[in-house]
Amino acid sequence: MSAISNALSTTISMSLNVSFFPKEIYCNFTRANQPHALYCKDSAIIQGGYFYLTGLMAATSCGIVCDFISRRSSPDVYRRYYPRLLRSVIDFYRLGLLEHKISPLEKSYEHLPKIHTFAGLSDLLSICSLLVLANVLDMRTYSAPNQSFGATIGDSQLSLMDQFDRNDIPTKERLYMAYARGLALSTMQWVRELCEITSPDGKVILDFPFKYLIYHLVALLRFKKAAEERLSTPSEHCNLVLLRRQIENVVKCDQTLMHYWSEVGRHVDDMCFAELLRPGHSVRWRDRPQRELVTRDLLSKGITPLDVRFWKGEMARRSQDLQMIN
Repeated sequence: MSAISNALSTTISMSLNVSFFPKEIYCNFTRANQPHALYCKDSAIIQGGYFYLTGLMAATSCGIVCDFISRRSSPDVYRRYYPRLLRSVIDFYRLGLLEHKISPLEKSYEHLPKIHTFAGLSDLLSICSLLVLANVLDMRTYSAPNQSFGATIGDSQLSLMDQFDRNDIPTKERLYMAYARGLALSTMQWVRELCEITSPDGKVILDFPFKYLIYHLVALLRFKKAAEERLSTPSEHCNLVLLRRQIENVVKCDQTLMHYWSEVGRHVDDMCFAELLRPGHSVRWRDRPQRELVTRDLLSKGITPLDVRFWKGEMARRSQDLQMIN
């Protein structure tokens, strides 16, 4: 964490950053995945906001997953900040990296991931993982339409969620999520085709982007299981069974992802994930020709089986409404 205007900051308990503001008008920046607290000696008005930094996207990914597992944030956090901003970021990466529509001479080019380094490539793949799992990590997925935070789901709502996956995510946003998921999967495929990642011991890692995501999925399930065993009260909406259902729904979008999930995902060693993240990997790119992406294709690529079930249910509901009107 960095502080501006001589704000006094200190660190306690090795993990919590505390900022003390003795005067007026201070600006404080907190790194991704960093617990923090603010202390003011007098009454104060505090305004906060979110932004994403390309060079910290891997840490941001860890922070979002930890926040989801810990159940600290209400669905409003995801609705206002998380999905829309990340979708804008991946669109910017698409324009600059895949479609070559941002010149290296432009100032905005500096904000693209440094994909010739392993750290920069990890940042790119981290945002791809977040967008593939956008609905999985969104608490609205596990809530009924218009359900307030902490309220109990009724039997009729549970039935609709089970039959048609009708949840608290608006229909339009499901389309946006499908588009971004398709773009993320296409970006992962682009990395897979044109980039060679070599481990510190000189071994080329095949299908690295998809293995990177699979190990995130395995870690997510294990963290969730450990959290449920540790907490005295179960999660109000998302339990381990529902989380696994959403993950298995998402992996069906891509054959390579499905292959690794079925063949490797359930038997992966904990050390494998650490192996993918440890420093010392080298990155070598082949020529990167311009790759134009079609919105319709991206949308089709990102639609999940539960999305199809939802839209079929919506079509049936609208048909019934029209019959009642006529």
